[in-house]
Amino acid sequence: MFGLVRPKWSRQVGPPGRVRLSTLVLIRWVAIAGQLAAILLLHFIMEYRLPVFYALGAVASSALLNGIIITTQPFSRRLTDGQAVLFLAYDTLQLAALLSLTGGLQNPFALLFLAPVTVSATILSLRSTLVILILVLASAAVLAVFHFPLPWPEPGIDLPQLYLFGLWVGVSMGVIFVAVYVSRITAEARRMSDALTESQFALGREQRMSELGSLAAATAHELGTPLSTIATVAREIVLEAPEGTLLAEDAALISREARRCREILGAMSRRPGSGTDSKADRRGLADLLRAAAARYHRDGIEVEIVTTSAPAFAIVDLRLVDGYGLDVVPTLREQRPDMRIVILTGYGNIASTVAAVKAGAVDYLGKPADADEIQAALMAQPGSHAAPPDKPMSADRVRWEHINRVYELCDHNVSETARRLNMHRRTLQRILAKHSPRE
Repeated sequence: MFGLVRPKWSRQVGPPGRVRLSTLVLIRWVAIAGQLAAILLLHFIMEYRLPVFYALGAVASSALLNGIIITTQPFSRRLTDGQAVLFLAYDTLQLAALLSLTGGLQNPFALLFLAPVTVSATILSLRSTLVILILVLASAAVLAVFHFPLPWPEPGIDLPQLYLFGLWVGVSMGVIFVAVYVSRITAEARRMSDALTESQFALGREQRMSELGSLAAATAHELGTPLSTIATVAREIVLEAPEGTLLAEDAALISREARRCREILGAMSRRPGSGTDSKADRRGLADLLRAAAARYHRDGIEVEIVTTSAPAFAIVDLRLVDGYGLDVVPTLREQRPDMRIVILTGYGNIASTVAAVKAGAVDYLGKPADADEIQAALMAQPGSHAAPPDKPMSADRVRWEHINRVYELCDHNVSETARRLNMHRRTLQRILAKHSPRE
């Protein structure tokens, strides 16, 4: 019953839809078999003299079109909304042609107008369903006026015009009701399906992140000892090599990079997915200036980036793209001793808070922090005390903070931290891989 308006498409137009070509082709074959059986039964067995030649021609045209589609198109292809509308539009017109040859709306099979509307409301968009609905209503209106009479046995039946008008109204109202009802039900089902898909995706992502955290913690543990050895050897080379030589500079570079590797591995073990920097991350202004000036560092030319005056306030993130935020605080203090510095972080714990205050920060705020909180921290009077918290730290949070503090003191060495806390190493890895407990 459902088909295609042209035998070949050169390419797919628009995004793929929800319906496969094989589904509509199969439905059409079922409709062709039903139409053929009904025509043969009425004409040859029940002896209703129909214009059988034209009726069989309409059925044959659908069968021919289906055959062309099967031989020229991939059977598993997904159709766009526009292509599926052309399928259903052809089927609607083919059904209207058959009904016009067999009594119009007086034919009981006029209820089959519900089929293309139902299919469209189930799998196509609202706009496509409206197109099919308008086409069905127009076809029903034409059939109410123009059609061959149904060949009743003598003396025949002459139905009143009012009854024929009622048939048209009934078919039209039924088609509209089915279209609206099925569209609403289908839309709700799609929303539920999309929500379920999103939930499954989120759960899968959380599971992968948890596995990544465990892997990162294990990696940090395995690489901790080699990195410590590399750093120790590099420091010994720095001490033994003559100052200013290339060997001393290379050893110092190796020591710095080893320390950075330990910091990255430590961050990965505490929070999965945060240990490496992406090229898409925002870069600081100093980095951009250095990158712009890098090409001028040649032929004895030295470019120095300076500022005319130090700011009175500074907001520093604990985790910077190219380093550790606490290392910036002493430098800022050197430029202006009375500078008020606030540390922002999403990885807050007691150890880093104490380190920030010792470095010279006036306050330490956890993310997300709004503008009012940051302003209050920057403008607070020296020596003033913060208001007591409405919700003090929970016991689970205190335990988590203590474990992280010991982990920091042990230079992010999982085995040493587990030994000092008298805790199994795998238990410690699971704790470090999780976020801080919610208050």
